[in-house]
Amino acid sequence: MRISAALLLLLNTVTCTGVQTAPSLTHGALAPKKTCTLTASADGTDDTPAVLKVFSDCGTDGHIIFPKGVYHINSIMNTQTLKNVDIDLYGTLLVSSSSLSSQA
Repeated sequence: MRISAALLLLLNTVTCTGVQTAPSLTHGALAPKKTCTLTASADGTDDTPAVLKVFSDCGTDGHIIFPKGVYHINSIMNTQTLKNVDIDLYGTLLVSSSSLSSQA
């Protein structure tokens, strides 16, 4: 499933914990897009820090891939900085009710 950054608001190779980034070509573009692939935590812990890291690394003019798995989102995430990013969601985002609360 492909999700636009706007929809997500509603609902060089670098490797770091749970995240792998690599340059890639998408949509026939001439310039390479930085690609980040997230790995869901195996023990069900909060994946929010890893997701935010991916958003920081590839959230502008990039490509983010959520492979099959369950991603636990237990914290509020600010996604307003995402810009011109392709997000492929093949897994499940399990969002806790506390992460859906609005910040005051």
